[in-house]
Amino acid sequence: MPIKKERIQSDVYSIDGLKALFRESAGLLNDNRQRGLNILVTVKSKEKSHPQLKYLFGVVYPAIQRRWQEDGNDHSIDYIDLFFKDKFLCEYRDGRKCILLKRNTTQLQMMNYIEQVRQWSLDELGLYIEPAPIVV
Repeated sequence: MPIKKERIQSDVYSIDGLKALFRESAGLLNDNRQRGLNILVTVKSKEKSHPQLKYLFGVVYPAIQRRWQEDGNDHSIDYIDLFFKDKFLCEYRDGRKCILLKRNTTQLQMMNYIEQVRQWSLDELGLYIEPAPIVV
C-alpha cells in the first residue's frame, strides 16, 4: 500500500497505512520534542475488523469467563456476549432499548465497545485485560 501523507492544517496530517502512521508518528515526535505534540488517529475503515472480533472472543470474553468461574458463576461465552451487548452495545430508539448487531458496527464503535468491556472488568471484577496488540 503506498503511503499517502497530506498536510491538512498547519500541523495536521492525513496518513494512509498503519506502518506509515507509526513511522511518521515517530518522526513527528522526534521533530517536535521541545514544543509538545498531540497525535490524532482517525480510523477510516467503517466496518469492524476480524482481528477485533478475534481479540474480543479469544481474549477478552474468555478472561472474564475464567474470572467468573473463580467466583462460582459458570457462564458461556454466548451469555457473556449478550450481557455486555446489553450493557454497552445498545441505543435507545423511540424510548426502547435496541441492542446493536456487531455485524453492523463500525470499527470505531467496536473499539469503544471492547474498551468499555475491558474497563468494566477492571472496575467490577478487578481483572486487568491486556489491550489488543497492534500488528504492523
